[in-house]
Amino acid sequence: MDPCFELVIWPEDKLPEEAADYKQCEICTQKSRVIWGEGNPKASILVILDNPEAREDKDGNEYVCGTRQTLQAVLHQVNLTADDIYLTYLLKCRPLRKYNKEEVRAF
Repeated sequence: MDPCFELVIWPEDKLPEEAADYKQCEICTQKSRVIWGEGNPKASILVILDNPEAREDKDGNEYVCGTRQTLQAVLHQVNLTADDIYLTYLLKCRPLRKYNKEEVRAF
């Protein structure tokens, strides 16, 4: 990785009001919080991941997970930034334990 390259915590997109109290799937009962998306919601590049990874360690210190590290490194290689991309998720909650992925995908 480029030694001049600095990993950053991207800004989170604001959660729509109607999604704040959503409780229709198994993950809602175990979520830590909802993350709607990250980066620039008006960007022309959209990346969709399965679910958010942790943004904080157990002590509450922010960090960039491995998936975001890889994504940011690739963006850096092609001279793009968080302003050029919007990252969102199929599941908007970070699961705290294992879940039935097939059941959630079918929902």
